[in-house]
Amino acid sequence: MKSQPDSLEDITLPAESHLRNDQAELVADIFKRAAEVAPCDNADRLEFVRFLLAVKKPDEALQQVETVLGQ
Repeated sequence: MKSQPDSLEDITLPAESHLRNDQAELVADIFKRAAEVAPCDNADRLEFVRFLLAVKKPDEALQQVETVLGQ
């Protein structure tokens, strides 16, 4: 593991594998952690929006979009 355990890459790397394994809650936790570590990283936040829409959580997705637009 890298010397920065809270780097975005280290945090988000497992998301794709969890998604393939139908572990939606783990994916959501990963994106939430990434948003805490780098709240201005809109690319990861928009990936989170896509994920939320894919798992039929439009209200949460809209909340994330509003956060991006409010920055």
